[in-house]
Amino acid sequence: MEHGLPQGRTQYWHKPINAVYAVGWSLNAPLKDPWCVLSAAPAGFAARAAVLPIVGYDKTLPYNVSPLAVCARRSAYFSALSLAYFPIHRVAQWDKGDEPSDRFFRTLMCGAAAGVFSRLLTNPITKILVAARKHHMTFADAARYIARSEFGAASFWLNEHPFSANAAYIAAFFVTLEASRRACEVVGLYPGDDWIVTRAVQHGVLAGGSAAFASTLTYSWSHKMYEGTVIRDSAVLRGRAALLRKEVPMMATFFFVFSLLQPFTSPAHERCGLGA
Repeated sequence: MEHGLPQGRTQYWHKPINAVYAVGWSLNAPLKDPWCVLSAAPAGFAARAAVLPIVGYDKTLPYNVSPLAVCARRSAYFSALSLAYFPIHRVAQWDKGDEPSDRFFRTLMCGAAAGVFSRLLTNPITKILVAARKHHMTFADAARYIARSEFGAASFWLNEHPFSANAAYIAAFFVTLEASRRACEVVGLYPGDDWIVTRAVQHGVLAGGSAAFASTLTYSWSHKMYEGTVIRDSAVLRGRAALLRKEVPMMATFFFVFSLLQPFTSPAHERCGLGA
């Protein structure tokens, strides 16, 4: 590996620093390779629609926000998440000779960055949708109403979904997903590029299992962070079981649909963008 940073087993503490450097060096990748959004947008919409009957309308839709708006917001969330993860991860993992620990830290950093970016984009959408319904305004009027509030433009993110909770969850999710996918590949259970549907099913199953593990691992932290916001309809605050009922099928559905579409929208991404 290059990048001019110290290497070697005796320099293990440098690995997280190398990972941050590699991710920062790859931040322009989404501008050169944005096509995964074409897969992520419909996949995100389908994923949120799939769990609406499971989660329940009463707790998912504050102030009677329409199911269509909720699914569209989740579509934007997954689009931002995919745009921030797959192109950057593909470039950051350029050195195939790295040790597993190097790839682990890079995946961790890519996932955390994608978690922050996705909330940075979608928190204002959530705030505007709720304000529009609550005050009976149009989307544009609600945006102006929020922007003119006491804290100005910062109000779009104030007391909304916490960045740290999403960063921790998404980082844990992608590390688990990449590790499980790699394990399947090592033992010969990972289908080739010609088996699109089979691979999509496997990605869906692995994503569901990864979501279950990551949700359980980060639940305490996420619950603590959400308690400090004004959000009271989140699955995190309704308990671990409610969170799993939402996240597991949603992530499984997303990666199933995403993996079906990705070979056509981003054929340059081997393994649908996963792996190193």
